[in-house]
Amino acid sequence: MSTRFISRVTSVLKNSFTSKDAAVGVETTLGKLIYVPNAGVRVVAGSQGGTKGTVAGLEVEEGGGDGFHRAKFIFTNMPLTVRNTEQGGGVKIYDFADGYLMFMGGAGYVTITTTSVLADTLNASVACKWGVGTATQTTTSLTTTEQDLVPAAAFTSSATISVANAATSSVLTATTDMFPFDGTTTAKDAYFNISVDAAGDIDADATVFVNGTVLLSWINIGDYSLT
Repeated sequence: MSTRFISRVTSVLKNSFTSKDAAVGVETTLGKLIYVPNAGVRVVAGSQGGTKGTVAGLEVEEGGGDGFHRAKFIFTNMPLTVRNTEQGGGVKIYDFADGYLMFMGGAGYVTITTTSVLADTLNASVACKWGVGTATQTTTSLTTTEQDLVPAAAFTSSATISVANAATSSVLTATTDMFPFDGTTTAKDAYFNISVDAAGDIDADATVFVNGTVLLSWINIGDYSLT
């Protein structure tokens, strides 16, 4: 397999390229066109991707580059503490790269399993919500930034200790919700959040396991330092 370049690539720096590196070539075996764009500015390879959270039971699969990007979050018994006083809790699952993010959409499909004693912590079969947002949980209804990546979805807590509830799903569909996030000064984060509707339905801090998948898609427009 070889490539014949129509214009010469003068230099390619590790993890980056500049306008002088632009070239067009043809991979001669398969006949595929290879194009290194004349960007005119230095572009850092992989700047779309961020850093996954340190919580156990979390894996992140990323796709894309310096254009459209998608991250797939896989939860396998990811622990989360549902606090009594706050009627909920959240855990950071991602730290986006610096930049102005045009968020394109988010979706999730999860089960949530109460692993603490039901009668003493999160009660059996009570109304709760989960969502993914750029801020951690502080309210009992998951609003605004607590669920601006994947909208809040209602679920019923475990009826039996360590037995998962029925799986629930949520997807961001309204185009009015697909707005840019300014992460140029401080990079945006993503939190998986849970809330409990009624104060009387949780008697002490509870522990739960989250299983399932969340997909987030975005474009990083830039961070004002393209020099």
